[in-house]
Amino acid sequence: MSLKKKLASGLAVSAIALGGLLAVPAAAYATGNPGALDRGDLTLQCQSQYGASGWAAQLTGSGAYGWKCVYVSNYSDQRNIDINAYCMNNWGVWAATHNPSDPNSWYCQGY
Repeated sequence: MSLKKKLASGLAVSAIALGGLLAVPAAAYATGNPGALDRGDLTLQCQSQYGASGWAAQLTGSGAYGWKCVYVSNYSDQRNIDINAYCMNNWGVWAATHNPSDPNSWYCQGY
């Protein structure tokens, strides 16, 4: 293989790898802790509900019920998050909040 072809294929592989890194969703930062759900956990649920590509959890209101699934290239596309489904699918229990006024108080019951 010529040096020119090796360089071209190396650049193509690098571009694909870099694209994959940039496309890693915020959900990669989920705590995995059912006792304290975070934005990453909620983003995982958004992606489960609406499709992995482009969906993320965003606090759009106040309190625990202020979270919405938002399509990142169109912030006006906001949808509800089924947090109960996240807890049921991952831990087999219902979701609850310690304090409805606190957006960071979601947890899966029993944890």
